[in-house]
Amino acid sequence: MTTKNLLLVLFLWGLPALLGAQPVSLKQDTASLWIGGLNSPQVQKMDLNQDSRQDLVLFDRTTSRFFTFLALPTPAGKLAWRYAPEYESIFPQTQGWFVLRDYNRDGIKDFFAHVSQGLQGWKATKEGQNLIFQPFKGGGLYTKGLSGQVNLQVAITDIPCLHDIDNDQDLDVLIFDFSQGSYLELHLNQSTNPEEMRLERQGYCWGNVWEGGTCGDLRFDYPCDKAGEGGGEPLPTQPTHTGSTITVADLNNDQRLDLLVGDISCKRLYAIYNKGTNLKPVFTKYDTLFPASKPVDIDIFPASFVEDVNFDDVPDLLVAPNVFKNELNAIDFQHSLWWYAGKKKGKKTTFEFQSNNFLQNAMIDVGENASPALWDYDQDGDFDLLVGNRGVRKAGKFRASLHLFENIGTPQKPNFVLKTDDFWALAGKEWTDIKPFVTDSNQDGKPELHILAYEKRKAIWQYRQDAQSDWQTFSYNLEINQFPILFDFDQDKDLDLLISLPRNEWKYWENTSQNASFQWQASSLEMNLPACERAYAPKYPHLTDLNADQQLDFLIERNGNLNLYSEATQWQAGKDWIANETLFYNALTKNEQKYDMGTFAYPASADLDADGRVDLLVGLGTGGVCLFWNKIF
Repeated sequence: MTTKNLLLVLFLWGLPALLGAQPVSLKQDTASLWIGGLNSPQVQKMDLNQDSRQDLVLFDRTTSRFFTFLALPTPAGKLAWRYAPEYESIFPQTQGWFVLRDYNRDGIKDFFAHVSQGLQGWKATKEGQNLIFQPFKGGGLYTKGLSGQVNLQVAITDIPCLHDIDNDQDLDVLIFDFSQGSYLELHLNQSTNPEEMRLERQGYCWGNVWEGGTCGDLRFDYPCDKAGEGGGEPLPTQPTHTGSTITVADLNNDQRLDLLVGDISCKRLYAIYNKGTNLKPVFTKYDTLFPASKPVDIDIFPASFVEDVNFDDVPDLLVAPNVFKNELNAIDFQHSLWWYAGKKKGKKTTFEFQSNNFLQNAMIDVGENASPALWDYDQDGDFDLLVGNRGVRKAGKFRASLHLFENIGTPQKPNFVLKTDDFWALAGKEWTDIKPFVTDSNQDGKPELHILAYEKRKAIWQYRQDAQSDWQTFSYNLEINQFPILFDFDQDKDLDLLISLPRNEWKYWENTSQNASFQWQASSLEMNLPACERAYAPKYPHLTDLNADQQLDFLIERNGNLNLYSEATQWQAGKDWIANETLFYNALTKNEQKYDMGTFAYPASADLDADGRVDLLVGLGTGGVCLFWNKIF
């Protein structure tokens, strides 16, 4: 770490007592195991590192989080995807959906995403060797509609299509109408200036397509050119927009753009074939058993993406659920990115099924809400990894389990290998939301493994001394959405209990027992802990000594980023808590920065490489775990 960075970190901590401590700078391990899992990924490509190769950008709708991968050569001379988290922070904060397209023809793809006004664009430019995105002037995009100039409204549930429909080298927009979601609208870009988008709606609808409110209810006989102009048959209506995704591609190699449509309550993709032209399409039939090699069967709301991901210059098809959460607990988030390889056979291209867990099969992915703990279960002197989850649906039941990754490496170089996805057969219980953590509650020098879980809206807190002993129930009845920390806060040689509450508050129970048991007494002591700023909920606070000053620190998630509050023992009233928000080292900018974990961040820590500094694991809502090495740069 340079002197400049050292001063920056010390200034952010702002505590003179820390001047002798080592600063914290966490560098992410980019091995595929630690990517972080995927739930509802959207797949796009752009050149991130300016090497003239298209790289991979994923956005997960459930956590509003980006994942970036570089296309890099292997020693054998082939190309492969390497996880490159240093590029994730260049993208604007986004909810719902995003699209990468080069609107101004400068060779750099630009960024489009949902905003409250409807659809917003960000122009991509180079700043040295790095990319930056600057928002278009005027907020959202506008279009000349049937009643004048209006915001181009795109529902947050949808994914629109941005494509050159009329083959005039600029970017047009294809959406389902915002009010009903029944008709396709084509908004052509009429601008002669490549630096602007001047959109104009074409007629009442596009392609004579009408979509009803049930799966497969598609009709192709409504006159878009006449309806709405006083001379055509009135178009049918339905109450509200539900949600659809749109992809255009030439599916049958006839030089015409066809449609792939996914709907919010349906499992199939609709392949709709065009017999007209791109500007004046004629749709007459659709296929629900697409692709033929293995028809898409996503539990809820499939979204499709056409990108070459195996480096053979033939576009592939990728399909994922387009959801904000696990609706009805029906979605298999361990197998949620289906990959069909594009195969050329003469003049015909087909999509052949390869896997239902593209990229996921190389990383830890336990479904959703991965909750890690580091514990030497086999007592061989190194830390093994246990990861709980919210649950996975099997045999019609949604149940949580505990994954065991045994460390077959050394204390200096860990190597985690999955041993079982149901350690201690916890999936046989009616539990969800399993969260393990390690603590020495009886202070015998041997940390126990504790388990938090839910059983029919009842909170469970159990623990065991070692891998062979039985489960015991801990002597405190937690409520739903409470999270405990055991620590000697009053420094009287026994463990007290601090509980984070979902209302941005803490509850403190003093242990008044004189032996190894627990007797809880509510304390009126004003603790003035960081979460009492009331700007955020403490969720899953973690105590650890990240800065190696022999004092425990609070690590608390705040708006998707982990904040470090130093010297947790100095919680007396009146203390001015100052967060270190820039714990994470970015190899691209060579600076410390915030790191967006998404909507769920569950930390665990231990010295995994025996260098005297505690390293950090963070479980994510996408079902995976990120590993950050604690180093000085």
